[in-house]
Formats: sequence, structure tokens, C-alpha cells
Amino acid sequence: MFKPTAPLLVIVLTAIFLFLAATNIQGGWLYLVDALLWAVVLMAFILPWINLRRLHCERRLPGKVSAGEACEVSLVVTHPGRWPLMFVNIEDKPPRHWSMASAQASAGSKGLIVSLKKNERFSHNYTFTPERSGIWLFEGLTTGSFGPLGLLGLYRQQSLKQAVVVLPRLPLNTPLQLFSAEQQQALQQARHHSHYNEDISHYREYQPGDNRRQIHWKNTARQQKLIVAEAREEPYQQAMVMVDTLHGQEPENFLRVVETASAVCHALLKQNLAVHCLAQAADPARWTAMALPPPTRYLQSQHNWEQLSPWLATLMPDASVSLSAALSQQGDLSSALLVVIAAVPEPALLERLRQGRQTSAPPILVFAEQLQPEDAQLQYRLLLPA
Repeated sequence: MFKPTAPLLVIVLTAIFLFLAATNIQGGWLYLVDALLWAVVLMAFILPWINLRRLHCERRLPGKVSAGEACEVSLVVTHPGRWPLMFVNIEDKPPRHWSMASAQASAGSKGLIVSLKKNERFSHNYTFTPERSGIWLFEGLTTGSFGPLGLLGLYRQQSLKQAVVVLPRLPLNTPLQLFSAEQQQALQQARHHSHYNEDISHYREYQPGDNRRQIHWKNTARQQKLIVAEAREEPYQQAMVMVDTLHGQEPENFLRVVETASAVCHALLKQNLAVHCLAQAADPARWTAMALPPPTRYLQSQHNWEQLSPWLATLMPDASVSLSAALSQQGDLSSALLVVIAAVPEPALLERLRQGRQTSAPPILVFAEQLQPEDAQLQYRLLLPA
């Protein structure tokens, strides 16, 4: 894109007038002056064009970004060219969420470099506050310069595509009520499980977020490190959260799915349950195009929000297989608390989960876009608003 200045227009009009005058009066010196003016116009275009082609731009993003919190984005410009650049404009294109068609405007994304010499580096910082969690895409940036003569502004689109994973915030409101009074009582009984040998399944090392009552002090003293005793697998000791990430879903509906999954995981962690998370495998091609590694869609035995938030942030409708197919690779879930979160749950998936379900097992919680008749094993709830 070009932006001519008033002096350049005057020079061009003068050069045209001199050429016509030199043609009429056959004045050689007028041709010489006219050629000098056209040389100035040509140099006003060539110098910025060459320098902008050699300009090296880099965008530096913070390692950890959370929704609703301001993060600093740094634009680093290096000039390897021979000629100095004067009055270089740099503007970062506003980032957009993967579900949004339009970008979110960021104040301060425009910068001005008065002078940039050879091998000199300039850094421009601005803040960006993501509205929601998930993948945010930076499309590119625009650089412009008027060159050393300052007659013609030349702007060039720099292809600098990047993506950043924005973590969800810890819900500050009251945790979601998932259990009835009878289920809450059963949960309390499972939480106070004894440490007698007949009740212990296996031992493992302590992880942040584990309940202190699970610490086996005899083994801790013997091994000189915190050891946790895992009780036999019984109802209300662990939960499996399953999220449908099949491609083709409406972005608004899927955002409600992710918001519901965040609230459910927060409520389960508040109840000190070991949370397992399952979703279909991500499409590698889509994540490679965003310059991000494909995320892990299966987590085992998570006990704190810091471990769950990256999994929630990378949920996208990018899977090519159904949730029922992904569930076929899992083990026995007949006694675990199951939570299915999908805009439209698969009937085959629900029927498969009900098969072999123990009578003493907790019911299957289903969060969907529409309510369905409940039975002894299925309890339907509506998705939370995004």
C-alpha cells in the first residue's frame, strides 16, 4: 500500500511540466532537471521498498495467559539493511478467538520508530486482555516507512501468524451443585474411607491437591516421603468428565459446553474427587497450522485446577471421531461418577455407559442443550451460558 505526500505530488507535477516544456522549446538542461526529479521519485519508492523487505519482525508472547487478565505482547523489529529507516510505523493486527469472526481491538498495538539504523533493534510493548479462554490467533502485522527522503509512505503486510493458549479463570462463584442430599451423604462416606489393609488398593506418591487424610503415615516414615494410600475403587471416589469435541458444532454451543465443563471440574475438585478427563483426539493438521502441538485429550487422576485448566483451554470442535469411539479405549468405568457434556449427546454413547452399570454406582450426569426424561441412571441438566 502506498501513501504519497504533498511534496511528492508537487515533484511529480513539476517533472511532468518540465518534460512538456523541454519538448516544446527543445531545452537540454530542462531534460536534465526533469531526469533528476524523476530520479528522486524513483528513489523515494525503491529505498523504503528494499528496507521493508529486509525488515525482521518478531512477536513475543508471555508463557502463561489467563482469561480476563492483561498480558504484555512485545513486538521486536530488527533492521539488517544498509540504509536507515525513518519514521517506521508498526501495527499488530488485533487477535481473535477461534470462535469469533471479528478480532478484538487492543489499545496500544500501534507503534512509531523515529529512526532505525543498520542492525538496530527496536521493541514496542502493548497489553492485551483476552475476554475468554481458549485459542487466540494473531494473524500478522503491518510495517510502513517513508524512507530517508520522507516523500512516499510504503506499507507492507508481514506474515507473522501465532497462537496463544489462554487458560480459564478459576470460577469465583459458588461451586455447581452436582449432588442431591443422598448423594452428598454417600460422598462423605467415601471420603472418610479408612486406612485398614483390607480397604487399601495401592500406594503412590503424594501429589499437590491430594486430601491429607489419604496420607499413609507408616509408609511415609518408612520411605522418607509423603505416600498416599488409594482405597479400593468404590462409588464417589473418582469422576470421569467426558466432553464431545466432534467437528461441525456451532461455536456458540461449544463455548457453552466448555463453560459447563469448567464449572463441573471446579465442583468436583471442591469435593476432593480424583477427576479424569476425556475428549476425542485433536486433529493434528489444524494444530500444526496454528504452530501449536496437538494437545492431550485424556487426563488421569487430576486433583487441582492448575492441572485441569490447560486441558479445558485447548478444547475445540476439531475431532473426526465420535466420543463413543474414543470411549472404547478406556477401561472399566462401571463404578465411577460419569459426567457427559455435549450439546447433543449420542444415544449410543449413553446406552454404552449404562451397560454393566452397578446398582450402587452413582447416576450418570448429562449436560445437554435440551432436557430429556430422567431415569434411574441418567440425570439431564442444561448447559451453562457461555
